[in-house]
Amino acid sequence: MSSAVTIDSFDWADFQSRIDKLIRFASAATLSPINSDRWEEIIYHTLKTMGLGYQGGPPKWELGSHAKGADLWTDNFAISAKAGVVKPDSLIISSYRLTRFGSLKEMKDYIDGPGRNFDIYLCCARAETTQMRTYKIFLIPVEVLVANDLSWAEMHGKSGGFIGWSGVGDTGVKVNIRSKMSNQLWVEVPLKFCKLLGEINIPIKTLGNALEGILINPAILPAIED
Repeated sequence: MSSAVTIDSFDWADFQSRIDKLIRFASAATLSPINSDRWEEIIYHTLKTMGLGYQGGPPKWELGSHAKGADLWTDNFAISAKAGVVKPDSLIISSYRLTRFGSLKEMKDYIDGPGRNFDIYLCCARAETTQMRTYKIFLIPVEVLVANDLSWAEMHGKSGGFIGWSGVGDTGVKVNIRSKMSNQLWVEVPLKFCKLLGEINIPIKTLGNALEGILINPAILPAIED
């Protein structure tokens, strides 16, 4: 498909600049970290204000749908929006559950088939200290994971009981399917395959400050029409 060319030519610097503004705005309004729904919403408004749409309307996104695979669609590319954990050399993301499939082969075929209905992962990874909350935004091409190209083995716990499957690729990509978590798919991607779009550092002491500001000066609250 032509999406790869569109992804490569897309203005990711402008995208990240807008993401930065929205994450800072959201963080000023709450102590709570950016969750999955808010991350999807931030991406949606960023794409919309950049002029991207889907089939004659705005980008396609349904709040709370928790659909498997793609979370947002444009005419140019589809996105799987993820949280993530950054390790020294890799990024770990959780994906959909595969409970309804009866065998590892069925799971692998789904991952490489219907479950691969998007072009890129956009990951918002959070780290926190007592002084600073940091969000790192990564772009990962969907091609990094091809389940049927991995070497798979069963995983067993300390007591010897079966706990799922693990897959490892020649590129260093690692996958776990954990049976105790409804066969949830976990993917570990080497950072060399993850494009860092930007890093947003927000002092902990500033989180949620805008809420008090509105109470002190209600005039700064945008007008809301009934």
